[in-house]
Amino acid sequence: MLGTHTDITERKQAEELIRQHTSELETRVEKRTADLSRVNADLARALRSRDEFLASVSHELRTPLTGILGLSEAMLLNTYGPLNDRQKNTLSMIEESGRHLLELINDILDLSKIEAGKLELQFAPCILADVCQASLQMVKGMTQHKKQNLHYSPAVDPVMIDADARRLKQILVNLLSNAVKFTPPNGEWDWKFKQMKPSKLSV
Repeated sequence: MLGTHTDITERKQAEELIRQHTSELETRVEKRTADLSRVNADLARALRSRDEFLASVSHELRTPLTGILGLSEAMLLNTYGPLNDRQKNTLSMIEESGRHLLELINDILDLSKIEAGKLELQFAPCILADVCQASLQMVKGMTQHKKQNLHYSPAVDPVMIDADARRLKQILVNLLSNAVKFTPPNGEWDWKFKQMKPSKLSV
């Protein structure tokens, strides 16, 4: 009878070590998964709270703004008596600014659409100079308050663009507001456009 003897102590120790590491790894994975689940749940609650807050704020802002717009329109229709040209121009600026503010309020609600990738731009042909002039009206009061001089030089020839005019105006107003903000009082700045070719652009 022949027999052999093999010492498997080291192999057993290695197997036990692997088993311990595997168990520790599984425990860590389970803990990490639970942590991620809690973070995702907290994030979902935060997003719901934000959307509810934006909807509530937007509603509260729309209420007085609707009154301002309605009163402006009524005054422009001479409901409360005749107006001179200067008063009509001022009321027109108030109404336009109010409508722009209403658009910004709607843009706040579009944040959720942007995050979901569902925001759709409304493209239509428009004249670039008209969009620029409308944007300038939005910051005119800011420039007057800081006693700044703004020089606007549009393109020589009318430039037609295919764009979402409301979104484009919002971008320009933000840029102009920054220009006013970072220009010192009594300062002076130029806004110039060079002739674009081709004359029809898509923005």
